[in-house]
Amino acid sequence: MKKSLLALITLSVFLPSLAFAQSFPDLSPQHQYSDAATFVKERGIVQGYPDGTFKPENTINRAEFIKIVVESKYQSEEIESCDLESITLFDVDKSAWFAPYVCIGLRDQIISGYEDNSFKGGNLINFAEASKIISNTFELSSDQSEGPWYANYVSALGEEMAIPADITSFEKQITRGEMIEMIYRLEAGIKTKASQTFNSISSGQTNVQAPQTNEESQDTEIISVSGLNLDDDCGHNLDETLISFGYNQVLDSDGNVQIPQGKPIQEGFTLALTGSEIQDHNSNEYARVFSIMAPIRDALMCDIETVSQEEWLEMTDVLTRNKIKTTQSLTGTPMEQYYSTNGIFDHLKETDDFHPMMKYLEEAELELKCLAFKDYDFTNPEGDNHCEIHGFEEGSGIK
Repeated sequence: MKKSLLALITLSVFLPSLAFAQSFPDLSPQHQYSDAATFVKERGIVQGYPDGTFKPENTINRAEFIKIVVESKYQSEEIESCDLESITLFDVDKSAWFAPYVCIGLRDQIISGYEDNSFKGGNLINFAEASKIISNTFELSSDQSEGPWYANYVSALGEEMAIPADITSFEKQITRGEMIEMIYRLEAGIKTKASQTFNSISSGQTNVQAPQTNEESQDTEIISVSGLNLDDDCGHNLDETLISFGYNQVLDSDGNVQIPQGKPIQEGFTLALTGSEIQDHNSNEYARVFSIMAPIRDALMCDIETVSQEEWLEMTDVLTRNKIKTTQSLTGTPMEQYYSTNGIFDHLKETDDFHPMMKYLEEAELELKCLAFKDYDFTNPEGDNHCEIHGFEEGSGIK
């Protein structure tokens, strides 16, 4: 018997994020699939790789996909007790690790196999195939009567606001991140995130279906603001519980929303949690960059005496993963010199040196923006493009 769908999540109706703790070491709280990863990990649906990572960008094959989807809806006892002798697909060995999940899939008509009576478990799964398995598992249906064989399945997912914006074609090979995001939205009843639809994917539209909002959530656009610390007037004092990708905005000291910009974060800037999803890519990425850089700025500018090496390495891990500030050169003029992440920390532990600190912070922030922003002109007034000079592919994404 299938597990029952979860009741409403026990958070405020406005709070879009299930949890803010880092669930996997390679998924920061700012990652777009962080909430989904926390959800599936806490419920034992996904445990990650042996090294503890999740690798959200990795593609997934049909055997892995059917396992995870079935485990999201069925109790382990039922899976283990499925009659393996009933498996009729010729390429599924009854002793294979994925056989019990295929057994459930065939029994409950979640899958049917290919026309040649094969399963092809090692093949990477595309979105069209995934839409059928997920829709059948969650017993979704749509009134879509015209189109290819997968039209009804994709339409059903779109009506549930369950298709991540990154899925832009039916043939796209699904990533692990996209997979858990769809499961999370369906199992937790999340309908506050923008979603692709059958029509938007068919027509190649880049805009996606916006979530429906009630009048109360529209009237309460800003839910909470980070950085309000009356006991300490230094730094941004980021409240990490407010971090939720797609629902954050950067505000200045007067509470004005800041548009994505190349110039550095300013004193008094804070992070706000909103009641509706932000649709603009660069606005979301600007908030992500702020949530990464604010603690780093505070550590160097306000708390260098108390921040430990372990804390510093943890907060700057995202820079290291993206090959930002991993080298240093202290030759030449002061303008030509630059510090690495480890180097600037050690240097400021020994001396109060403002200029190299600000150079480090400004360049690290700009290089994150190089990776994050799309269709943005990074050319400075002198005609130089920092991203091109330092080999950062613009819009390639923060890892």
